Amino acid sequence: DVYKRQMWEYPLDLSAAEVDRLLEHVWELKEVNFDYFFFDENCSFQLLELLDLIRPEARLTQGFDLHAIPADTVRAVVRAGIAGEVIYRPANRTQFDALVATLSPREQQAVVSLSQAPASPTTFFTQLPAPKQSLLAQAGYDYLRLQKDGEVRDEEANKRSYQLLQMINQLPRVALPQAKKPADPVDGHFSGLARIGMGQRDQRTYGVLGYRAAYQDLLDADAGFPRGAQLQMGALELRHYSGGTLKLESLELVSIRSLSLRDRLFQPWSWQAKAGLERVYTDTQNSDSLVGQITAGGGGSYGFNQQRSTLFTLLNGRIEFNHHFNQPLAAGLGASLGLRHDFGSVQTLAETDMMQLSNGQLRRQFSVAGQYNLSRQQGLRVNFRHRRHPQGAQDNNLTLEYRHHLR
Repeated sequence: DVYKRQMWEYPLDLSAAEVDRLLEHVWELKEVNFDYFFFDENCSFQLLELLDLIRPEARLTQGFDLHAIPADTVRAVVRAGIAGEVIYRPANRTQFDALVATLSPREQQAVVSLSQAPASPTTFFTQLPAPKQSLLAQAGYDYLRLQKDGEVRDEEANKRSYQLLQMINQLPRVALPQAKKPADPVDGHFSGLARIGMGQRDQRTYGVLGYRAAYQDLLDADAGFPRGAQLQMGALELRHYSGGTLKLESLELVSIRSLSLRDRLFQPWSWQAKAGLERVYTDTQNSDSLVGQITAGGGGSYGFNQQRSTLFTLLNGRIEFNHHFNQPLAAGLGASLGLRHDFGSVQTLAETDMMQLSNGQLRRQFSVAGQYNLSRQQGLRVNFRHRRHPQGAQDNNLTLEYRHHLR
């Protein structure tokens, strides 16, 4: 979706001789095939190897033994001094949002009306000063194009676009508000994560060890990352209870959340999907079982408090494999309601979930968590979770952990 995609360019600061050598080597490789591996020997890693040929002293591929994530490979190039001045190109939607932020609610409504009927502007629009009309006409054109992005060619919409362009051409030119440059992705935290902590589940204490291959969850510092977006891959958690043994608490193969905000102009859907292993209670004897699950859902998210707060609600479906039951495969339907707030150096998230499974289990959960960012790569997180299980069982978990991001 090119209308919503931010672009960051990192020009290579190479001499003419280095560029010639680079091109000569690329020419040599034109008939060569490479094995492609998603996690380590991918396209971004191949570019590092190519640059290592030009600047062998930079040792760009060093440290990328387990995985080569594009954000980390770009960071390696920048830190080696090979990249020149960074160029940021905001998405069309970002530019549009910067323009609309300067308009009143009534003017925003006029933008919608103008995009729908540019040949018959409202009385409110015609009474505005010409410079303001120019801003609204530009916003109306951008809004129409954003709405039609990705759709089949619409002749009627094209006609309205042409009428808006004619209107813009007839009105005085004005300087458009510019989108604020966000944090450079290179300045964000590393992709990997190691965590260590301790906690208590009812009267039992436990230690926590965790690792995540990539990238981000809703409580991590979001500088350099899209706000309200979560993508976790290979997230592992181990627990050791006092007097017990080391147990696998969870393994998330993938966990995605996209909390796209709805407003008067756009109504995108929020969605989530996850797959992996997690522990759930199965009876009233304080026992649990490691189950495989796939969960997905969709709903809406709304921003307020200058977009620092996000309220979201999702309807979820689930498929679960639990060997505790005679019929281990079960389906479920449930819902989530959550609130995320950004205090700056502290991120918080409160959420309540309910899931009814076809095997008769009704699960309810409430959790609240917060993370204080000690630095770009380090954080302290506290998490409280209350779960109610079938047959009246319930438990409380309180965990405190130290988190360190790794390349």
